[in-house]
Amino acid sequence: MAKEANMQKIDAEVENHLKQYLHWPARIDHLEKIDEHLTKAARLSRALWETLSNDELDTQDPRTRLALIELADDIADHASAADFIYNAKIGGKVI
Repeated sequence: MAKEANMQKIDAEVENHLKQYLHWPARIDHLEKIDEHLTKAARLSRALWETLSNDELDTQDPRTRLALIELADDIADHASAADFIYNAKIGGKVI
């Protein structure tokens, strides 16, 4: 019983340490499976790459700049969530 309580304390410490690296801190309450986060980050990254490699992209339009910021924000959110889940598993907690 004491060993189990100690492991729960360690798991909570690992989680608290790792959640500071989440791009969106509230994501801790909205985690999906790691493959969902990885797939979303990969697909959004591809969309960002395709958009930025377009020579005709109008970066002077503030709507375009805001859309690119939003896209990069979503990529960071899903990538950091996947990283959190991966590192939490290494720390002993399986999410």
